[in-house]
Amino acid sequence: MKRIAVSLLLVLVLVASIAAVAQEKESAKVKALKTAGNEVVTMLVNENFAGVSEKFTSEMKKAAPTDKLEAQWQSLTSQAGPFEKVLSTEVKEGKKNSLVVLKCKFEKVALYLHVAFNTENRISNLDILDK
Repeated sequence: MKRIAVSLLLVLVLVASIAAVAQEKESAKVKALKTAGNEVVTMLVNENFAGVSEKFTSEMKKAAPTDKLEAQWQSLTSQAGPFEKVLSTEVKEGKKNSLVVLKCKFEKVALYLHVAFNTENRISNLDILDK
């Protein structure tokens, strides 16, 4: 019985060690995408809508010009309250686009900012969703 308990403890320690190493090995691409996503949030919060627009693909610039982006952010913050902080950041890598999902806490609600980056690190889509 004692031998089984010791073996089980060793397995748990091994699993925890593997998980820790896996977390540390976050790829440089994932780190860069998380940084880029957080930069978008910072620019929106600081009302640097032109800065966000500069990162758009040409299609996004047509679909969401700077003035429209500003109006949408103002509408969002008037309903959700002021932005407070980013609660979490998740990256989903894809072949053509990678998605950065930032869970953002506003005064009244938490919402998810979805920022899609193409292979040239340009923003190909930008959405705010409730999940």
